[in-house]
Amino acid sequence: MSGSFLWSVLALTLISHHVDSTRVIELGEKFLDYLERDTVNPWLVMFYAPWCHHCKMLEPIYNQAANDILQENLGVHVGRVDCTKYTSLATHFSVRGFPTVLYIDKERVIEFNGDRTRKDLIEFTRRLAGPNIRPIADCNELMSLRKSTPIMVTYFGPDPVWSNFSALSRSLHSSTSFYQSKSKCDKLDFPSIYILKSSSLGQFIDIKYDMEGDSSLSQWVMSNRFPHFVRISHSNLNHLLNSGKLLAIGIIEEIRSTGELISPEHEKFKSILENIAHSFDDQSLFIFGWTPHLDLMNSIVMHSIDPRPNFIVINSSTLEYFLVDGEPQSWRITQLLERIRSRDDILKSYGGNRFHHRLYRMGFDGYSSLAAMYKGNPILTLLIFGLPLSFLSIILYSSCCSDILDAPEENDSETDEEDETHKKTE
Repeated sequence: MSGSFLWSVLALTLISHHVDSTRVIELGEKFLDYLERDTVNPWLVMFYAPWCHHCKMLEPIYNQAANDILQENLGVHVGRVDCTKYTSLATHFSVRGFPTVLYIDKERVIEFNGDRTRKDLIEFTRRLAGPNIRPIADCNELMSLRKSTPIMVTYFGPDPVWSNFSALSRSLHSSTSFYQSKSKCDKLDFPSIYILKSSSLGQFIDIKYDMEGDSSLSQWVMSNRFPHFVRISHSNLNHLLNSGKLLAIGIIEEIRSTGELISPEHEKFKSILENIAHSFDDQSLFIFGWTPHLDLMNSIVMHSIDPRPNFIVINSSTLEYFLVDGEPQSWRITQLLERIRSRDDILKSYGGNRFHHRLYRMGFDGYSSLAAMYKGNPILTLLIFGLPLSFLSIILYSSCCSDILDAPEENDSETDEEDETHKKTE
């Protein structure tokens, strides 16, 4: 055995122990010392607090992802840190909230910002553990990848890879998959850059980068790097809003604990929208998707959207939005999209992002957050907000009442002085 291997075994023994029934390693204060010596193996680390509700919800998902990551032999250790015990580690990695999942290697520390699902955690780790640009051997492998990968940013051409494509792959490595194919495949120009999309309905969509167009490669990728029918969440909404396109979104409720849709009605509605997304294929104008996160949509429109399921189109540049007039049936949704595409002057939009909209949205978000806190834990909410308000009320009451109580005494003393002066005058 080599000395480095013996050190790795000894260090892992000293800094950690395995969590029961999982492959997750509980890390301690010697973790930083181990990182300085072992510059080969990267880590996926969850920073948590035992009292954190979201940490408890993520724990079984994280454990399942850890087992899959280790079974794939990606060369990544998976661990976790109790930040209430090892605050120095939380400070060193600038952890500001719980849970925080970081990918740590010798050159970089990258935070996981995707959905907290087993699939997204594994894909995040797999992407970062591999090269920035993955090679594609031939056209057969390309077809196989397309069937399993919803979005591929692919350079078709010989070495060396274009410098701007290589630089972009480094900056977006954690969220987007980049590939290179040296093979000439049917219906794909060579050399060129494509975004290759595949849908759950088995359709392939090829979007070619126009090198003579107005947009830079970075702008083009940022606008088109989303699946054809994307699930919208807190992790990708800002990216979608930066796309400059119209977001056609179905609002569909799901059971959070299982991820299943709440009823057959919602399943049917989602299927209808996905079919519309494929038949109404306008990649230059619309991004189609769906979301179970009602709070995201309520924040944009600044009121509660009813009924559900429902449909909304949001202008990502101005935050103006359009709603279906009446029940969101298939023909009404298609009609709304056609009117938006044709720039119908009669079509009414709502909302926006002007100063008064932003001010009202801040108030609405604050009220919504407070209501959600109270609904989840009313006692804790009352303690957090009730106690400070009570102390403030006591301070204000004492300040005001002290002036009022002191006022009669001053008046009495003034009256006494006036009486004495009057007697002396007599």
